[in-house]
This record gives sequence, structure tokens and C-alpha cells, in this order.
Amino acid sequence: LTRQSFPDKLLIQSENECGNGQNDWEYAKYVYGLFRHYFTNGVSAYVYWNMVLEKGGMSSWGWHQNSMITVDGNTFVLNPEFYIMKHFSRFIQPGAVRLQLTGPFTGTSTAFRNPDGRLVITTYNPFKEVTPVDIQCPEGTYRFELLPDSINTMVIG
Repeated sequence: LTRQSFPDKLLIQSENECGNGQNDWEYAKYVYGLFRHYFTNGVSAYVYWNMVLEKGGMSSWGWHQNSMITVDGNTFVLNPEFYIMKHFSRFIQPGAVRLQLTGPFTGTSTAFRNPDGRLVITTYNPFKEVTPVDIQCPEGTYRFELLPDSINTMVIG
């Protein structure tokens, strides 16, 4: 509703949900859904609060939180949410325009047209088997085979 009421304003999702401190794949899939939800509802930016936390990262009020990277002494771990951010930040360029999708997998996919003309599609396969999927963009349909329980980014062009 905000996007409809103020189409000339840039909207930012400024407070991601900080998770449960487990830094697991299940929560990362949930975060992917948040990214998709906010981008398909008109935000132009997504702010992720806890980029790096110490192992067991806890807020000052005693809440264990997720992070993209966990540091433990001189070692670090790239957590699943790091890769969720990467799906949306590595290939989608500033100035990209989100495209309207239709058909199956619309509820788990996004598509953007980059200023350089490349098409970027992100999608999630929630099924426990390899799944062929047709992504229907305004200019055509693209067929992919997705691994089970996977999040994917395809760059076309």
C-alpha cells in the first residue's frame, strides 16, 4: 500500500529480522523469502544489520542473532545468509528494474533487468527433488532444472 500511495518515493527495507543465532539453512530460506517479498513489493534497497558477529553473536539485550559471517578468533565462516545476500547483490546492478513474472514459480522467484541489458533471475526450489521450472518473463520463457531445496541465480545475456 505504501508503494501505491507514494510511487515517487524510494522505499528501503531498513530492519531485517535478526534470526535465532543458529545461522542455518532453514532460516536462510526464510530470509530469501523476505528479500523476495520486499523487492516484489517495491523496495529499492534491503538493509541487513548483522553482517559480521562473533561466534554465538548475542545482542546487548541477550538475543542470539544470525549474521552473514561468523568470526571466531582468526577464523571466519560464511553463513547461509551470506549466500542469500550474494544472490541479490552480486549480479543485480544499481539501477536494475524488477520485471513482473507470471506462471509457476512466480511465488519463489524475482527477475531484474540490469542497466547493461542482462536479465537476472533468482528462484527457490522448495521441493525435495530436481525440478524443471519455466520462468515466464515479459520477453519470453526460460527453462531451468533446479536442484532440490536450492536457491539459484541465473544471468541471461
